[in-house]
Amino acid sequence: MRYRKFVRTLAQRVVERYDYSIVSNACLYDWQKPTARAQQEASPVPALGADTYLTKGNPRLQELEEAYAQLEGPITSPGAWTAEHVRTINLQCFRATLNYLYQRSGLNMNEMTFSLAYYYLKTMDRLGLFDRLSEDQAFGVSLSEMIEGRLVTRDLLDSVAELNFLERHLGISQRTGVSVLDIGAGYGRLAYRSLTALPSIERYLCTDAVAVSTFICEYYLRFRGVDSRAHVVPLHEIRKALGRQSVDLAINIYSFSECSVEAIVWWITLLRDHAVPHLMVVPNDVASDGITMLTYDCQDFSRVLTEFGYRLVARDPKYLDPIVQKYGPYPAVHFLFELQA
Repeated sequence: MRYRKFVRTLAQRVVERYDYSIVSNACLYDWQKPTARAQQEASPVPALGADTYLTKGNPRLQELEEAYAQLEGPITSPGAWTAEHVRTINLQCFRATLNYLYQRSGLNMNEMTFSLAYYYLKTMDRLGLFDRLSEDQAFGVSLSEMIEGRLVTRDLLDSVAELNFLERHLGISQRTGVSVLDIGAGYGRLAYRSLTALPSIERYLCTDAVAVSTFICEYYLRFRGVDSRAHVVPLHEIRKALGRQSVDLAINIYSFSECSVEAIVWWITLLRDHAVPHLMVVPNDVASDGITMLTYDCQDFSRVLTEFGYRLVARDPKYLDPIVQKYGPYPAVHFLFELQA
């Protein structure tokens, strides 16, 4: 599996570097042509005001980095998020292609696949999320399409798919006073989308094992105006926060796949100790059996959830239609686990 990924990545880089094409330019779609790629990949623009707060010298960022540096144990092991990886984060354009939500290096990322996913998800959207959620290019979105007169991004498409999964299997919009814990919340993408769309969520806790992500998330949720119900909890305060506030649902979107197995054990132990009843996981990679969830170094972490009492109760492809799952942008698998009594 790792060898196939290496070959695929190497071939993609060669094509992008030298603009090789096995068909004539006249047969290419507009988005496949080198000139179109160059236009799309122009330097993204940060949101107004981000340049004065989202800086490496910000005292709040330095405070968080110092607190995180004092933590010990497997939770501090970097996994895929090495110091070098963290250094590549553009603080003011964190929604660009790298780090938090890949837009160009993933599978099927172009205007045709975006359109396919958008129209498909509209037909499956029980919550009417496309009527509730809007999109913009703030913080450096580097891939977006105008479809039906509205801006569509991977941020929007992923959020609609994930929230509809929770609606199908938990009826999340029909509940009251729901409390959510987002592990590896990144910049707060799903927190913002969930709180905008679902009044049923009373409290949304965001935590992350990377200090700069916590820093960005605090700013982003204030910027989006959802910080009255969204609470960013630094890693060194998470146990205390869970001691004060019960959680109905934990969510992990892609970040367990970027952790060591030991770090995942730390998180699942925390959830079990605080009797969190449901856990949604979206891994980056799933083995050929369609069930086994894999870390960045191809370790099976599905067994960790089973060993600590979490039973798989639902599993859906990101796009329920097999054709859309094959050709839609960044296909994935959504899992829901329940803690056994």
